[in-house]
Amino acid sequence: MVYTEITRGGTKFVECFDGHIKWAKVDGGPAKKAPDEEAKSYAADTWVMIDGPLVDYKAKGHKVDFLGEEDVNGTPTYKMHVVMKSGNTEDIYLNQKTYLPFKQVTHSSRNGHDTETVGYMLDYKTYDGITMATTLLIKVGNAAPIRLKIDNIEFNFPLTEAFFKMPE
Repeated sequence: MVYTEITRGGTKFVECFDGHIKWAKVDGGPAKKAPDEEAKSYAADTWVMIDGPLVDYKAKGHKVDFLGEEDVNGTPTYKMHVVMKSGNTEDIYLNQKTYLPFKQVTHSSRNGHDTETVGYMLDYKTYDGITMATTLLIKVGNAAPIRLKIDNIEFNFPLTEAFFKMPE
C-alpha cells in the first residue's frame, strides 16, 4: 500500500494505492479511480518507491543487466538496465562512490501510451537508517521538468488499511 501527498503552491494532490485500486484526488475534490490496467502495472512496480528495482530483483521477477560505466554530468556511474515484471524498463545509473542511484530513465506504458521519465536523485539524507534522496529533478515525456524537494520522510507510522481506501 502506498500513499503519496504533495502540496504545491497551496494545492494538495493525493495519490493512493490500497493493494488493488489506485486512485487520486486534488484539493478535496472527488477521488478518481485509475484504470485497472494502470493499477496492475503500478502494483508490479510500486516497490520502486522504497527499496528500488535492484534490491531482490530476482525474487520480484525482474531482469537486470550491467551495461558498463558511464559519465553522467561529471559523475562516474555504473549503468544497469532493468526489465521489470510489468514489462516497463529502467536504466539506473549508480554513483560509483556511493552506489546510490544518481539518474534513472524509465520507459513505461499506461493506457496504451508509452512514456519516458528521466529523474535525478540528489541530496541524500538518512531517515530511520534508510538513505533516501531529498531532491528529485524529474522530466516526464515532453512536459516541463520539475524539482521536487522533500522536507521529511517517515516510515512505519501507525495507519489502518482504511486509510488507503478510495473515498466515496
